[in-house]
Amino acid sequence: MAGAVSYSGVDQVAPTGPFTSTISNPLTLLVPAAPGEVVVDVLAADGTGVSLTGGQTQRWIGDSVIILSDQFDAVGIGSEKAGASLGLATSYAFTLFWSGVLGGVALKPAAASPGACPDF
Repeated sequence: MAGAVSYSGVDQVAPTGPFTSTISNPLTLLVPAAPGEVVVDVLAADGTGVSLTGGQTQRWIGDSVIILSDQFDAVGIGSEKAGASLGLATSYAFTLFWSGVLGGVALKPAAASPGACPDF
């Protein structure tokens, strides 16, 4: 499973803040992010009935049902949310949850040149 998103207006020297991840349940992630930054996250999990619960915007989703001795649903989701002064939480909830990991970074905007507008 894979997903991709493209961004412009990102700083080319220091494009991201530190990577943050969690394997807890519920899957909630606090990413250090300043105003003007965009938090991008990726979720990989075995579960059913996934929903975004942190106010973030879904950018892609991949979902596949695999039947072995038991049925489980492998899901991957990418989302984003505008940064805030104290950091930013993104989170997901499931109807049924077996395991998963959530990771994210803040994208840092390029320094604006006169008359330029960043395009996230």
